[in-house]
Amino acid sequence: MHGCFMNFVLPFRNSAGVIPSKDQARTILAKVKEVLELGYAGVAITYSANFQQRNKIRDTYASGQWQTYTQGANQADVMRELEVFLDTMEFEPIRYKVRMAPITTLTYSDFGGKAQREVVEEDFAYLAGLLTAGWAVLGWINDLSSGRYAVGGGVVKLSDEMEERIQRGLADFAKQYPKK
Repeated sequence: MHGCFMNFVLPFRNSAGVIPSKDQARTILAKVKEVLELGYAGVAITYSANFQQRNKIRDTYASGQWQTYTQGANQADVMRELEVFLDTMEFEPIRYKVRMAPITTLTYSDFGGKAQREVVEEDFAYLAGLLTAGWAVLGWINDLSSGRYAVGGGVVKLSDEMEERIQRGLADFAKQYPKK
């Protein structure tokens, strides 16, 4: 079974104000359970990561672990809360079936000697690998992303060219890997 890429709207505000990261994480996990029932190998969610986070996340999964200990603001805090839930008995059965799919939007040093475009292409290759392995990928959209993917709009402002490349790439995945 090929995977699928599905748009996933996850607002971080409502009429009462900011939705706590813990509640957003709970919403993600409810969707993960629903999608896993469709028979996918696992569920990943796009995540706007810095280069160092991206490397740690991918290294964690490559080593057979699930807990990345991601720290930071906005989406990072939601991912931290998601891992707190995954560390409970309630979610233990699915902890290895839930992943972040990082899209690299910034770095605090450099991109490992590469151009940002090359790093993003590697991120897309990672996504393609998940999809061909039968994973579902949730393309995170929030209430400020205007129907576009929530990548690079919080802590960092991407160049127009990089913003368009990432948005087009994720939209292409949605077209190539529709939900069956």
